[in-house]
Amino acid sequence: MYYCPYCGTKVKDEELFCLNCGKKLPSDLSKRVDTSKQKFNRLWFLPISLGILLLIVTIGLFLLTEKQAEQALEYYEKSEQYILEGKYDLARDNLDKAIKLKPKFEQAIIAKEFIQIATIVSNNIDKAEGYLEEEQFQEALGLINESERILSPYHGEVTTDLIEQLHSERNSIKFASLLAALEKQPSIDELKILLWDAEEIKTVEAKEVAENIRNQIANYTYSKAVELLTKHQFSDAHLLVNDGLKYASNSEKLLSLQQTIDKEKEAYESEQQKRIEQAIHLAEEERELNEMGAVELIDVDFEVDDQGALIVFGEIKSVATIPINSIIVKYALYTDNTEEPYLTNKAFVFPDILYPGDHGNFEFTHYDIDQKIDITRIQIEKFTWYTN
Repeated sequence: MYYCPYCGTKVKDEELFCLNCGKKLPSDLSKRVDTSKQKFNRLWFLPISLGILLLIVTIGLFLLTEKQAEQALEYYEKSEQYILEGKYDLARDNLDKAIKLKPKFEQAIIAKEFIQIATIVSNNIDKAEGYLEEEQFQEALGLINESERILSPYHGEVTTDLIEQLHSERNSIKFASLLAALEKQPSIDELKILLWDAEEIKTVEAKEVAENIRNQIANYTYSKAVELLTKHQFSDAHLLVNDGLKYASNSEKLLSLQQTIDKEKEAYESEQQKRIEQAIHLAEEERELNEMGAVELIDVDFEVDDQGALIVFGEIKSVATIPINSIIVKYALYTDNTEEPYLTNKAFVFPDILYPGDHGNFEFTHYDIDQKIDITRIQIEKFTWYTN
């Protein structure tokens, strides 16, 4: 189909004149139309070709980027597994590959930073072990504290495992420091501080050591409080026992002694000492007439503890027909081949009140006996008690 070049009306190929305007049509009309089409095609060929090429390149780059992203993710997932296994070098290599494929891979960048922190923490734990072997406890604890500080911004399974390792290492360091301090035979005030340290360590071994320290504090407090009690220094004895109970709150003998002190003080302040002494005298006569009277000795012995203190202990039984209380055991310690006692002392029986048939115990720790003195035997001199 062609068009009249003069009026634009459609004309057929075989027509020589335009039916609209009547003018003769050019003989080269068909050639003109074809040339125009060729020019049109050539003009649009280049941009269309460039567009298609650009589309192909874009699709190719997209597919390449997607492939690299998948490979980067695979390397990242491998690094995660290596981190969980503690293989930080292999994890770092895989993260480097992931970041190279995907430079803005934020998770991989953070994971790589964490590996650096985890490596520092692992090295600090190893260094702390070395300090521990050299008994440089403060230096070792400093490394543990620093490791916890740099781990604080991170969370997750690996972080939790590292923190548990740090806690375990701290407990080991503190426990070793505690044992080293106990080997130096600390004073009673130092023992109280060490008890706090032992209670902070949440391990079975530390719990046993803490219990041993409590017993030492209780024994010391009991012995010193009894000395004050025998001198009628009731307030001082009461204060000392209360202080001891702060550290050994479940000590049966301290609780019993506390009751004894209160009763002794009440009796002393109410000026009924005469009646008490008379009761003691009558009880003593009764004991002599009835071969120990209301109290029967079951056992008595002594031993030397790890600190060199001599501990006297024993057991009695009430054979009275009524309750008795505030039972006092007077005993004497002898050295080898001597008739005169090296020293005499008194110990209170606990519990404070014994009902007929009940058993009671007594114990006293001597801290002031020279370790060179060889105590060979103990002898009970007498028992005294009160009745209601």
